[in-house]
Amino acid sequence: MKKTFRFTSAIALIAAMCLSACNKSELIVDNPFEQPGTEEPQFSCWKVAISATMGGTGTKALAEDPDTHNLIATFETTDNIYVYNVTKSKVDSSPLHPDRNGASAVLTGTLSESYDEGDILVLCYNPEYIDDYGGDIRFDYTNQNGTLAAVADFAKADKTVSAAEAAAKELSGTVSFTNLQSIFRFIFTDGSSAVPVRGLTISTAQGQLVQTDLSYHSFGGMYKGEIRVTPAGTTTEPVYVALRNDTSADDTFYFEIEDGSGLIYKGEKAAPAGKIVNGKFYASTVILAQVPKPTVILTDSGSAVEPNDGNYGYLDAGSLTVSGTGEGYYFSWASQSFKSLTLSGASIICYSREPVSSSRSILNPIILEGDNYIITDADHAAVAYKSNFSGTDFSQFIKGNGTLTITASSTVGTKGFKNTYSSPVNVVASPGFTLTVSDGVDNGDGTTTWVYTVAPEPTIEMVDLGLPSGTLWAKYNLGVEDPTVDPYGNYYAWGETTPRTGYHTYASYKLGDGTNKFTCLTKYIIDDGYTYAAGIDGKTKLEPSDDAATAALGTAYCTPAAEDWIELWSGQYVTFQWSYINCVNPDFPDLYPNLSLKVYGILVRSRSNGNSIFLPAAGLWGERMSASELSRGQNGSSCNYWSSTLYAFPNSYPHSFEAYCLDENSSLFYYDATVNGNNPDLALSLNSMPSGSRCLGMPVRPVKHQ
Repeated sequence: MKKTFRFTSAIALIAAMCLSACNKSELIVDNPFEQPGTEEPQFSCWKVAISATMGGTGTKALAEDPDTHNLIATFETTDNIYVYNVTKSKVDSSPLHPDRNGASAVLTGTLSESYDEGDILVLCYNPEYIDDYGGDIRFDYTNQNGTLAAVADFAKADKTVSAAEAAAKELSGTVSFTNLQSIFRFIFTDGSSAVPVRGLTISTAQGQLVQTDLSYHSFGGMYKGEIRVTPAGTTTEPVYVALRNDTSADDTFYFEIEDGSGLIYKGEKAAPAGKIVNGKFYASTVILAQVPKPTVILTDSGSAVEPNDGNYGYLDAGSLTVSGTGEGYYFSWASQSFKSLTLSGASIICYSREPVSSSRSILNPIILEGDNYIITDADHAAVAYKSNFSGTDFSQFIKGNGTLTITASSTVGTKGFKNTYSSPVNVVASPGFTLTVSDGVDNGDGTTTWVYTVAPEPTIEMVDLGLPSGTLWAKYNLGVEDPTVDPYGNYYAWGETTPRTGYHTYASYKLGDGTNKFTCLTKYIIDDGYTYAAGIDGKTKLEPSDDAATAALGTAYCTPAAEDWIELWSGQYVTFQWSYINCVNPDFPDLYPNLSLKVYGILVRSRSNGNSIFLPAAGLWGERMSASELSRGQNGSSCNYWSSTLYAFPNSYPHSFEAYCLDENSSLFYYDATVNGNNPDLALSLNSMPSGSRCLGMPVRPVKHQ
């Protein structure tokens, strides 16, 4: 095996200086005019002549017998053997070399470091010596190409410095090298013919395959995982691999092959305990089965496409539509042109890599049709978002009508997505669509699962009341499906997006920690004189993620702000009338299916265009209120509706645990300017607008700002 070694110029200089110093030392010793007390040279040069053997059936300096196809292990004069001083934690920069080719040799050379009696040495055969990392030894099993000439071939021998050697500054004696790995020759077949190999990945059930051994390195330890073998080209010849499995237990070897045409094959081999011994040569035939590939078409033309990248992928193939199950295949875009990816009932399983990535631009957009799955156990996010410009934020858009379940690393990325730069990925719905993301579920194996659900924005009827702001008001409450059956819709606690009924208390409030209202809040907190564990964040307006109207209808809709209610209730642009509508009793649909009830509320009519909306007196769910105690739709019931504004400014006594709301009974129509004579004391304002405890359940009437 031939290795390429990297040295710094400093190491070369030290070696040259050491050689020069040794020559000078010999001259000084022979100089009859040397003065007593002459200072010894600063460089300690040790000569080496150590007899070395292979230590049994070895694998060093490999060659293959052309007749038997067995490995022949011999030393070669070009081999490098480095000396690591375990006692001093120091590697010598000057390598030793065998004096001849063959089954045994004498290791010769001159060492640069100083050694003492009792120093424990390790002679390291053909390692990668990387001075950049502190002048230590590294055995690297990665980047193998499947040929015998380049197979990773490492060994070590132990030696202790004797008193005689320390006195003479010469290392001698005999050592026997122990091989650190086994050498395998694999033939891959589908049972009848050879499977071409363009790329090979080997892993084990125990996960103990050594990738890099840094036992004689300042970093220390070993890195373990899969071994990747990449031949120079597609081959049907036997593949040679050095494998070091750091386990003595029963194990299973797994093989994954890409055949050069984009197809993937998998197979496995059992390895009973003690059957694989380092330092041995093994020849094995592995039978593989083809892995199903997904159905992939060019979205624009509908033409089928095949994998076009040697690493099992579809690279720069255009906008793709993927369906069906594929394991090991990945999709990548490296061009700056925005491409879309449509997942239509697709299951993409891609271990130890990113199944979907875009190295220079976002996917614009990801389109979901039906239920889709992306699964990876790698230390990556499942979908890689990679901006071409550092520090520039592009949102990743998702549209369609379906779901995407992502299982990916728990520690990397934003809920299954990641960015090449430090900023988080902004995953949002495309205009005209809604997107919800579930809380992550910890799978207990280092991965988390999230579910993305996208759908077209629901159709909701909006009414133009001729307001100066241009704000449109929804015709019905959020959650109303049939206003003749249920005009009230859903009830929400302030800042929650999931409706609920029954007791609304701070013990179950989403934006609290379950304690009392004076200490429990975790978001939307101002300085109101109370101490909250989460601290003050100064937020006074619901963010889209906490707005029930936005969550249900999309980013174009929201819960009315306090200012929206004040504009509506100023009396200048609309009139108010306590009125009623006929409605089937929603509490007794089976007993009285044809019974129409009068549902009271406030009719709001535009002064400018005559358009109107009706606000049923829906009441509210209190902290100690059961369903039978909820008073709504009666001739004295109150109209309760949330605003999106925290009860903060300019009230004299703001409270973080309260938010502005509409809370009026049938007397509310007196705010009408035609009735109150524009009396400013009766006009609705922030100073006079009611508030309610944030845990209470109230309906929401969505608005849309123009």
